[in-house]
Amino acid sequence: MLKKIIFFLLIIPCTGLSALTLESIQIEGNLKKTERETILNIIQYKEGDEISPMKLDKIEQRLLKSELFTNETVSVTLDIKDKEADLLIYADERFSFIIIPLVGYANNEFSGSIYLYEMNFLGSGNELLAGGTYSKSYQSGGIRFTNKYIGGSPFDLGARIFYDNQEVTITDLKGRDIESFDKMIMEGGLFSTWDADPFWVTVGVNGGVYSNADRKNNGGIRTSIDLGLDLTTQEEFFRKGFDLRGTYNFGLDIGNTDLFYLVSSDTSWSGLWGRRIQYSLQGKSQFYRGDIINAPSPGSLILAETIRAEEVYELVAGIDFLLFKTRGLYMTLPLTYSAGYLNGFSSEGDLFYGPGFGLSLNFRKAAAPPLTVQCGFNQNENTYRISIYSAFNF
Repeated sequence: MLKKIIFFLLIIPCTGLSALTLESIQIEGNLKKTERETILNIIQYKEGDEISPMKLDKIEQRLLKSELFTNETVSVTLDIKDKEADLLIYADERFSFIIIPLVGYANNEFSGSIYLYEMNFLGSGNELLAGGTYSKSYQSGGIRFTNKYIGGSPFDLGARIFYDNQEVTITDLKGRDIESFDKMIMEGGLFSTWDADPFWVTVGVNGGVYSNADRKNNGGIRTSIDLGLDLTTQEEFFRKGFDLRGTYNFGLDIGNTDLFYLVSSDTSWSGLWGRRIQYSLQGKSQFYRGDIINAPSPGSLILAETIRAEEVYELVAGIDFLLFKTRGLYMTLPLTYSAGYLNGFSSEGDLFYGPGFGLSLNFRKAAAPPLTVQCGFNQNENTYRISIYSAFNF
C-alpha cells in the first residue's frame, strides 16, 4: 500500500510537466501593424505542436528579445484542458519606424549622422536600415535589409551595400601619429543567421573595391563567421545572465594577394540588484594578422579609435544604474573599470587601465537601439576618449 501511495505522489507533479498538444494560439494586445505570422515565427510554435508549461519562459524571452514589443506588456500563459492546451499571448507593439539624427564627437572632430530604421517592415518583423555619417575626414553610408525567419524557419537572410571613405590616422597610446593614409571601401554582401536558441550562427560574404592612397583600386572578398551562446534573460530595464560570442573574419585583396584574418571573442556575465541596478563582468580578446590598413580598432572604451593592435586582451567590470524612467523612455548611468594588454602597430606590449562612465537613453515605446554618450580615461597614458553614438551597424 505504501509503495502505491509513493508512486501516486510521484506521478502527480510529472503530469504538469508532460507534453501537451497545442490546440490554439490566441494573440491579443495593441498590434496594429504586427502580423500574426510574425509572432508565430518569433516563438517558433504553431497549432498542433507539443508544448509544456516549462517552455513559457522561453517563449516570453523570445518575444522580449525580438525588441518589437514593450517589455512591461509581454505576457504568456497556458490554459490546460486535459492533454490539450491553449497558448495565450498578450503584447503591445513598439513604434518601429524611426528617423534618428545624431551629432557625434570623436578624434577631435564633430560629425553628423542620420539613420532611417524600420524594425518591423510591413509588419513582418523584417529589418531595414539606411543612413550615413559625414565629417571633414570621414564619410560613410549604406543600406541593409534582413528577411527574418524565412518561411517560418529559424533562418534569416540579409543583404547589405556599404560605402566608407576616410582619412585614417593611426597613433600610439600617447596620441602621437604613426601613419596616415586615405582609405575607401565600396562593398556589398549577403549574410545568413541560424537561430538555434540559445545558440546562433551568422555567416557572411562580402565583395567589393578596397583602395587607399598608396595602392590602385583592388577587388577583394571578405568572409565572416560569428558564433554565439545567449543565456541571458531580458528584464524590464536590463538583461542578466551569461553571453558568449566569437568572430572569425578572413579577407583577400585580390590585386595584391594580401591576406588578413581576425579572431575575436567577447564573454560577459551580468546580474541584477533589484530592478534598478545591473552589475557585470566582461572579457574581450582580439587577434589580428595582416597589414596595418585592414587592422581594426581595439574597441575599448578607454582607448582612442586611432589605435591599432595585433593582440588585445581586456577585462571590464561594470555597474549600471537606472537614473529615471517615464512612460516613453528611461536613462541609465553605466560605470566601468577596464584593464588590459595590447601589442602591435600602436604598441610594443603595453598595459592600459582606467575608468569609464556614460549616459544611455533607452526607448520604451520605439524599437530602436539606445543613444549613448561615453567617456573613458586611460590612467597609464593620461589620455581620454569621448564618444557619442547609437548602435547602428551595416
